[in-house]
Amino acid sequence: LYMDLSCFSQKFLFKSRYVLALKGNQGLLSRQVEDWFQQAIAHNWQGIEYGYHETVDSSHHRIETRQVWTVSVSQLPPLHRQNQWLGLTTVVMVRSRRCLRDVLCVVRIARAEHIGSSA
Repeated sequence: LYMDLSCFSQKFLFKSRYVLALKGNQGLLSRQVEDWFQQAIAHNWQGIEYGYHETVDSSHHRIETRQVWTVSVSQLPPLHRQNQWLGLTTVVMVRSRRCLRDVLCVVRIARAEHIGSSA
C-alpha cells in the first residue's frame, strides 16, 4: 500500500482509525520497525509491554496459525518521519505458519509489520 502523506493527513482529519502495512516504499521506517521487533524477540520481550493474540484456522486441508504482537510506539526510539503519521500509537507484527495436512509446514519468516492509530 502506498499512500501519499498529504492524502493520508486529509483522511485522518475525519478522525478515522488506521492500520497500514509497512513495505519497501517506507524504507527506513519499515527497517526500523522490523529491526526493533527482531531485537525484542532476540531478548525474549524482556522489559517490553506488548499485546499478543494467536488464532488457529483450519480449512482447505491446511492449518494456519497467526501470531500478532502489538506494541505502543512510546516504547520504541523515535521513528523516521514519525511526526508525519498523525495519531500514530502502535506498531504491529504478524507472523503466520501454514501446515498442509500436518505434513508440510511453512513459516513465513518475512513477517508483516504495520503501524496504526486509535481513535
